[in-house]
Amino acid sequence: MKTPRFSIRSISRPLWLTVGVSCALALSPIAVRAQSTEAQKEEASKPQPNDPAASKKGELNTAKPGGTVKLTDKEVGFVKEAGAGNAAEVKMGELALKNAESQEVKDFAQMMIKDHAAANEDLSVVAKNHNINFPPDAPEKEKALGKKMLDVKGKAFDEAYVKHAVKDHTDDVAEYKKAKSEVKDEKLVEYVAKTTPIIEGHLAEAKKLEASMKK
Repeated sequence: MKTPRFSIRSISRPLWLTVGVSCALALSPIAVRAQSTEAQKEEASKPQPNDPAASKKGELNTAKPGGTVKLTDKEVGFVKEAGAGNAAEVKMGELALKNAESQEVKDFAQMMIKDHAAANEDLSVVAKNHNINFPPDAPEKEKALGKKMLDVKGKAFDEAYVKHAVKDHTDDVAEYKKAKSEVKDEKLVEYVAKTTPIIEGHLAEAKKLEASMKK
């Protein structure tokens, strides 16, 4: 007796449909889980409004290349004014070496040239990091004073130069102390901390010279 042979064609269409539906139902939970997992990943990758990490990312986007945070308007203004002030002190010191009579005044002028030139070297690092034109030119009032004192010599020059040094450094000390509480840039904070005591020392020396001239 021959065993009956079944071919795939011998299976009725309803059975094919039943098998197909069963497979689809069996696979559908896997597909749903896969889609759900992908959706969760996509949602998790989006920054959330109150997410601290998202806030940090927003802050980093405001930084300049290399991780340098943009300076505030006050910080930029201080860099320019301080740089111009240093440049003016160097120019006046150079004039004092030519026109002063007293050796003490010339020594003071030499200290002005050395210290304020060094201060602008330090400040130039901040300016370069933030694309600020540097060194800035001396303020117009300082230029005018320099021109006025070109022909003044001897004791008259000594008195005028020292008087100017006292006033100028009194203003500078006040500006640097104000900047100490306002600047946030790391390099600028370092500059202010380093330069403030130097300027205070200049003011003290200028006052001593002024007092000695009145005796």
